[in-house]
Amino acid sequence: MTNPDLWEEKTRLRRALAAQRDAIAPDEARRAAAAAVPHLVSAVAGSPVVAVYSAIRSELDPRPAAARLLHEGTTLAFPRVNAADGTLQFFRVDDLAALRPGHLGIFEPLPSMPALPLDAIDAFVMPGLGFDARGARLGWGKGFYDRTLLAAPAATRVGFAFASQLVENAPFGPGDAALDCVITESGGVHCGRRAQTE
Repeated sequence: MTNPDLWEEKTRLRRALAAQRDAIAPDEARRAAAAAVPHLVSAVAGSPVVAVYSAIRSELDPRPAAARLLHEGTTLAFPRVNAADGTLQFFRVDDLAALRPGHLGIFEPLPSMPALPLDAIDAFVMPGLGFDARGARLGWGKGFYDRTLLAAPAATRVGFAFASQLVENAPFGPGDAALDCVITESGGVHCGRRAQTE
């Protein structure tokens, strides 16, 4: 059962962080995405298969980093949303231009692309609204990534966001999956999934 106080706290923080992120100017957002490339590449070094998201709304865009990873020989996986059961399915993408608008207008792989099971993915790079140094991640509340990560416990978990999205204490509850690190345009915060044990 969902804790109503925790849900209310998350809702308040989501609104504040979404408004703050939406206020970032497009030129500043592009510079941040470019500045974050070496940090993200370093965070997933040694991971042969990396799952990356397609940015929507004002999320930090991982495309520049994804292009670098592809160039360096990393296998990339992108998610398709299965709205019926609230899960993410991942597919190999060799050409970023091949992604097409899908669920909620998010650019997704075509279902004809090679599917990758969760246990084939070495690192997951994911968006969110807020992150903290414990590894807590505040998403939109749909639980897509939380369910995915709990089903892939061995994979490295990487948050990707603007430095302004780092908060002192992101709300964290049962079913929330903690991260190993958070990468921003300013560098990385190593978390070690400490939030899972608190």
